[in-house]
Amino acid sequence: MAQVLVRNVSKHFGSLGAVNNVTLEIQDGEFFVLVGPSGSGKTTLLRMIAGLEEITEGEILIGERLVNDLPPAERDVAMVFQNYALYPHMSAYENIAYSLKLRRLSKKEIERRVQSTAQLLGIKDKLKKRPKELSGGERQRVALGRAIVREPQVFLYDEPLSNLDARLRVHMRAELQALQRRLKTTTVYVTHDQVEAMTLGHRVAVMHEGQVQQVDTPQNLYAKPANTFVATFIGSPPMNLLPGKLQEQEGRLYVVGEGFDWEIDSARVSQLHAHIGRSVLVGLRPEDLLLSDKASNHRSSLNIQIRVLERLGDMVIVYGDHGECELTAKLSPHTSVEVDQSVWLEPRIERLHFFDAINGQALG
Repeated sequence: MAQVLVRNVSKHFGSLGAVNNVTLEIQDGEFFVLVGPSGSGKTTLLRMIAGLEEITEGEILIGERLVNDLPPAERDVAMVFQNYALYPHMSAYENIAYSLKLRRLSKKEIERRVQSTAQLLGIKDKLKKRPKELSGGERQRVALGRAIVREPQVFLYDEPLSNLDARLRVHMRAELQALQRRLKTTTVYVTHDQVEAMTLGHRVAVMHEGQVQQVDTPQNLYAKPANTFVATFIGSPPMNLLPGKLQEQEGRLYVVGEGFDWEIDSARVSQLHAHIGRSVLVGLRPEDLLLSDKASNHRSSLNIQIRVLERLGDMVIVYGDHGECELTAKLSPHTSVEVDQSVWLEPRIERLHFFDAINGQALG
């Protein structure tokens, strides 16, 4: 196992900056996730750690070794790809054992490692089969086995579950978590799926346009997003954002916008007082909007016209319009609402998020 240090790393393809001045400290034994949309630079960064892409600027250390100029074979890492990359003419056993044969390990040691790995992954009865005879989940286990059998310092995963169906993805996520607990090997995992990132990562780095937006635990990314990109990328459905302005009225702090006038709870006043008079974006998680009685104070609630309903069994997701803004709310499955209906939604004031309207950075 080893710590991975990424120091001021950049990658340019001509004038295009795919990764821009990224610094990360991945702890020994940590399951670290890089998440972001397509084109955010996460896979390019992973490939630079692996040695499959040259670094334009910066340093990468694995353990205490600077690996910038080392070829992939000498970095003591193992990578699992999105498409499995199994040799079709080889059996599962031969695929798993191939790297060990290249290292000229003894037949006895190869047999020990392959059988131990197959036992760990539950594929001992599949070792004689070729990839075309295996299911998607079994092929993925063979690809994992090929990485595990090398006993590397670092595992690198490039969207390894994206080719699996939804049910198998959930199952394999649980298996990867169990493997991480047993092997305790430093792991860097790339995905565009924020659910995967939140369920697997000890810590998560959210990337956008080649830059790291925030590094934190899944819980903190959700509860304390650093900017509007993280706020709307992490969470499903994404956070609502409403334009407003912070105003002081008779010694009290309010956020005022189209159709609403909310007093800020006392615990937040000291954090936001310096921003009085500033235009802000008010963040509201869909689960923090509650169906309200129309007879209540309308300035404390938001009126929306429902456009779309999604009845998911354990919840109803409501999509509607509030003036020029789109709003999404998660409501009880027993809620009686219909498309084209006008309803009132009241926020949990203590759970509001505030962002600068110009640069999108969190306030307070």
